[in-house]
Amino acid sequence: QTDMTLPGRVRVATFALGLSILGANALSLAPAKLPGFLSVAKAYDAFLLDQFGVIHDGKNAYAGAPETLSALLCLGKRVVILSNSSRRKADAETKLAEMGFPEVTDILTSGETAWRLLHDRPGAPFDEALGRRCVVFGNADEDDEYVASAGLSMASVEDADFLLARGLFCVRDASEDREYRQERAREILEVAKRRSLPMVVANPDYVRPDGKASPMPGVLAKEYEELGGMVHYIGKPHPLVYEQALRILAEDGIEARRVVGVGDSLLHDIRGAQQAKIDSIFVASGIHASEIGIEEGQLPDDWQASMERLLQRHMTMDKGLVDAPTTTVVSFADPQGA
Repeated sequence: QTDMTLPGRVRVATFALGLSILGANALSLAPAKLPGFLSVAKAYDAFLLDQFGVIHDGKNAYAGAPETLSALLCLGKRVVILSNSSRRKADAETKLAEMGFPEVTDILTSGETAWRLLHDRPGAPFDEALGRRCVVFGNADEDDEYVASAGLSMASVEDADFLLARGLFCVRDASEDREYRQERAREILEVAKRRSLPMVVANPDYVRPDGKASPMPGVLAKEYEELGGMVHYIGKPHPLVYEQALRILAEDGIEARRVVGVGDSLLHDIRGAQQAKIDSIFVASGIHASEIGIEEGQLPDDWQASMERLLQRHMTMDKGLVDAPTTTVVSFADPQGA
């Protein structure tokens, strides 16, 4: 049996929601409902909280999410927003405030971390040997400021020192052509590989947070790796951002065993937490909602079987889950607790 009050105790054999990964016979033992977020939160002191798909959709806060975050802070819990956004911290601060969320002091975006590494050059592989001329796969609206403020310049792939993948809405090099096209991207990757250029990825996501089909930097990075290119990932599930977040918490005396990662992506949030050796809370109504059959925040009757298939698939794929999530909730928003 699983003790929901003790972090770090749920491993290998059993889902915290009562589902055994060893066979379907245990489905009859699973609870009809999943726990509310705040009831689970009592077991932890700090939370590495994802943004998109968990507390908002990129434009609007999910109903009850600002209140739940406020309740969490009122309980004295420490929250670090940990996001694969390729934009800087100030952008996240502004958007969260506009959506009605309470202020969170610690916001770590992969874009902010990448910017600081490229600007400060603390050490290999992010030292001066990396160079400062780059081809940018960008977001289209703030790439100029991001690149210039980091002390970088845009260049053609023939003259660049590295590739910078922030988004796939445009391509910025020395030409006037800013349109992203798959065939153009492929040509750039092939020349970059021939020149042994590294790629820096400021958003490792494969799909958009809303689940819609759209190319993302993680897909481009995977393609470059398949060509034999060198890729430096910044963001979940890779270690650097977790090390940074846990270091911030450790400075305030919060041990890793009292920290939990919260997110809706099994391959990024949950796998990242597992590799960082911290507990994880999987938010089922996010990017995997359609696979589970969740509609308008409601679990389908056969959600246990759908959940088991989903987790088994992600635990057997290459670079998939290390284990089942420590705990699963339908959503972050918890109106009963808030």
